[in-house]
Amino acid sequence: MDEQASWGCIFAKGVCKVKSRKILPWFVLALAVCWVVGVAATGVRTAEAPRVLKDIMVPMRDGVRLATDVYLPPGDGPFPVLLARTPYDKSALAGMAASLRRYAVVAQDVRGRYKSEGRFFPFVYEGKDGYDTIEWCAKQPWCNGNVGMFGGSYVGFVQYLAAAESPPHLKCIMPVVPPADMYDTVYQGGAIRQELIQGWLIMMAASSKHAAANPIPDKPEWELNKWFLHLPLADPGPLVKGGPDYVEAWAKYLANPVRNAEWDALNLHLMYHKIKVPSLAIGGWFDIFQQQNLDTWRLLRRYGGTPEARMYHRLIMGPWTHGVGQKPGDRDFGPDIGIDLAALSDRWYERWLLGVRNGIEQEAPLRTFTMGTNKWVDRYVWPPSDAKPCRLYFSNSSDDPKGGLLVTKPPRREQPHSFVYDPNDPVPTNGGNNLIAKAGVRDQREIEKRPDVLLFTSPPLERDVEVAGRMKARIYASSSAKDTDFTVKLVDVLPDGTAYNVADGLIRARYRQGSKPKLLTPGKTYEFEIDLWSTSMVFLKGHRIRVEVSSSNFPRFGRNPNTGGPIETEKTVVKATNTIYHDRARPSHIELPVVGELRM
Repeated sequence: MDEQASWGCIFAKGVCKVKSRKILPWFVLALAVCWVVGVAATGVRTAEAPRVLKDIMVPMRDGVRLATDVYLPPGDGPFPVLLARTPYDKSALAGMAASLRRYAVVAQDVRGRYKSEGRFFPFVYEGKDGYDTIEWCAKQPWCNGNVGMFGGSYVGFVQYLAAAESPPHLKCIMPVVPPADMYDTVYQGGAIRQELIQGWLIMMAASSKHAAANPIPDKPEWELNKWFLHLPLADPGPLVKGGPDYVEAWAKYLANPVRNAEWDALNLHLMYHKIKVPSLAIGGWFDIFQQQNLDTWRLLRRYGGTPEARMYHRLIMGPWTHGVGQKPGDRDFGPDIGIDLAALSDRWYERWLLGVRNGIEQEAPLRTFTMGTNKWVDRYVWPPSDAKPCRLYFSNSSDDPKGGLLVTKPPRREQPHSFVYDPNDPVPTNGGNNLIAKAGVRDQREIEKRPDVLLFTSPPLERDVEVAGRMKARIYASSSAKDTDFTVKLVDVLPDGTAYNVADGLIRARYRQGSKPKLLTPGKTYEFEIDLWSTSMVFLKGHRIRVEVSSSNFPRFGRNPNTGGPIETEKTVVKATNTIYHDRARPSHIELPVVGELRM
């Protein structure tokens, strides 16, 4: 099997060639979420068919018109409105009409997509266009002046951005697995989240208006499992199917690898004071926007623009990937991982759009699923107040790169361990917080056999160890290259040897000091901090805690070519010998927020 063909195994089931105007299975997820929430909120099925107003061209403040469908329930009205603004084709929501009862449902193609006018730039116009659409709804004779929003993923962030414009007639939102910060959506640790953002843009380009009007034949090298390996990254490749807007978006993302004013315009964390309505968010521990949802919960409850926005922002975090309610990969977390979105959304909209005091606002503001013990927990504080930082230090006095230990005190004197990172043979992504690559919990044993993966493992645990909160690793390392990456993965090792991933992260060496890139001096030792995001996980008695250290996780993160040149235009790569130090002077470790006592 040739090198490129072998990469087919890293993708989730269902990856195939991109066909014009077709949305691939994983890509339909946001629509599926919209469907579930929308159907739930409309109540029981009715015998009488709804009235449908198709393709109304709603004008925005700059004259661009957005294609909009309206589904009116039986009766004279006026009705409260549920609004979804989607880039994934409003007609996909048509089936909701069979269940309409108490709400008018409005589905709209966002600017530049499907039947709407204008140009599509992800999220750029969604705040103002959302405001204009909400206020247009409120003026219609079939609307009683109360508007709520629903939908997931892109359709979730659209809700937050509209709410941040403070439209007078918006009463509540319910974003499911939404992002909150465009920079953190595109980059992590200084590296581009390649399978997420490049893969998503390619899908969007294939389903664009330009692709429908100007069909371009697929090329064999444009298949995702080949194109992710293509250099330079800046080549648009299959993005040309979508026309200049998609090519421009990709170029802009690559040209801005550090946070700046352009990114701030799509950073919800700077807008919470403008949000004035209650919000209910759904997130997942293995979702692509996991940490963003936790950050939003903390910040919106502190800085929301009204007492209602602060008090009635809720978050439910389950053991899910971007597919809410589904088993997250290979690991079974028991029968209670599901969520009744139908009942939940029905109560949410009933409370804020119909004024029914059903008690939903009295429920805990945060509900999290604790993996391992597989239980739901109602919370008022995150991370838990009794979670204390606990360091597990890397130690390995042997020559075996797989024989490292995790210990509670830093070792005195030990020789470092090295491995060779070859960008032409990166560590393949196998689980984690991904969209297109294999996501969720996966057995890591095949990955751990690779010579470029170091292992540090605890003894069997004497008692359950609960980890709840944000995690990080601090490693001391050197490289033969001017720039490279370092990755850390937290793993739960079962008594039978199965090794399930819990969390992972990466740091691009040139961005070790934040927004000011600085190359390495080859051979010099540096300190690197790696953010692993958050979890709620119990490592059970008899299990072992493991840390994997390497320099790639592809295509979750774009490869570092190790040359020190501009990442986006680099065409060549070099191997790097990377060395991890673990002694008293250079105590590499992972820091976990542990509830209670850690015994090993």
